[in-house]
Amino acid sequence: MVANQQQPLPKTAGGFPPDRSSLLSLLQKAQEEKGYLTREAVAEIARMLGLSPNEVYSVASFFAGFRFAPPGEHTVAVCLCPACRQQGAGLILKTIERELGITPGRTTSDKKYTLEAAPFCGCSPLAPVVAVDGGLHGRVTPIRAKELLAQTGACGASRTIPAR
Repeated sequence: MVANQQQPLPKTAGGFPPDRSSLLSLLQKAQEEKGYLTREAVAEIARMLGLSPNEVYSVASFFAGFRFAPPGEHTVAVCLCPACRQQGAGLILKTIERELGITPGRTTSDKKYTLEAAPFCGCSPLAPVVAVDGGLHGRVTPIRAKELLAQTGACGASRTIPAR
């Protein structure tokens, strides 16, 4: 064997190296499977990487993108980047909070809606931006936000949409 030739690194079940450098990738992969991080997934990742479940939770809870409870049937995210805030995202967020009866990071009691505050959407020219089930909507107004909710069947929103 040539002296400088490196041995391939061992891989975890997910195809990642079995060390801390794989933690975020494994967390993302686990969340993709169920839409949130289950206790079982956290325990398995901890086992694979030789970490405690608390260490895995500590890292996952630092990042806003990881969930520890199942999301609602519909996810509504309001971008709160500076451009969106300047164009009225705060008012849009308050409108959606009133319509759904929840604050960001929460899911409605009927499990239909999860509301998120997104730090950056990458669509500043379209500010303010709201994402509903992954679909981006630009130049949203409070009235348009209610319309978007009504299209998904939010009962409070359907009562408040003005006739066209």
